[in-house]
Amino acid sequence: MSHSLPKCVQVFIPIHALPCVHSARQVIGHEAIHAIGPGPEYIKNYASVLEEGIACIFGHSFGVLRGAKGYSRSGAGGSYEAATATAVELLAIDPAAIEKLRARCTAFGVWSPELLRMVVPSIPDELVSRLLAPFDRGYVANDDLMIRTSDT
Repeated sequence: MSHSLPKCVQVFIPIHALPCVHSARQVIGHEAIHAIGPGPEYIKNYASVLEEGIACIFGHSFGVLRGAKGYSRSGAGGSYEAATATAVELLAIDPAAIEKLRARCTAFGVWSPELLRMVVPSIPDELVSRLLAPFDRGYVANDDLMIRTSDT
């Protein structure tokens, strides 16, 4: 039986991360990124590639700082690695881009091409498109098993 509590966040920790408390913390760090921005204006039912990439980067850093070994969300599948690499491209142009974006609007879900270009004027149009595209988990490796996780 599932209970939904108002104004609460549930984090589901993958079973392969449970044996190591540090790896579980890495998952919590990753999911925290998804929880920090939503508000009444958060109307999309998906994360963007940018949001997922930043979640992977933060989750990894959060886990490593607390001793995580052997579990990496960014290593969980090609689409997570691609999202991470795409977010890193943005941070290579402007390491403070996320802070600047969140200073203007906290919700990832309402960031627009215009906002990205205003905050990071030198960002290429092609990168803007990739960053704001809906994230599709596609095929995600779960230990030795490949599981299709998207609906498409």
